[in-house]
Amino acid sequence: MAAMVAEHDLWTYRAQLAARLQETQAELQRVNAALRAFTGSRGRTFDLLRACVASDGQVDAHTALVYLMSHGWEPESRGNPLNAVRSGLAHLAASGEIQRVSRGVYCSTGAATL
Repeated sequence: MAAMVAEHDLWTYRAQLAARLQETQAELQRVNAALRAFTGSRGRTFDLLRACVASDGQVDAHTALVYLMSHGWEPESRGNPLNAVRSGLAHLAASGEIQRVSRGVYCSTGAATL
């Protein structure tokens, strides 16, 4: 009898966890949407950098800047566009989306050569 109660409790707990997971996933989607609204052009910059790395294999900041500009990217009026590209590449590398091959050179994750 105790085993049946324990099993029932586990199923009940599992159902509660599943409901909380759904609520958490819905909240995560709302937060991601809000972040996308805040990042605006920065999100587009990351998308273009990902596409650049995927299409060109290995890229550095200069190559990426040319790619971004040829695809209609407009840097902020203040600041250095090349530094913005460097920062974007470093961010994508830190998040594991792309891989650093050597100083200032990046490639798609898993595409690095020794």
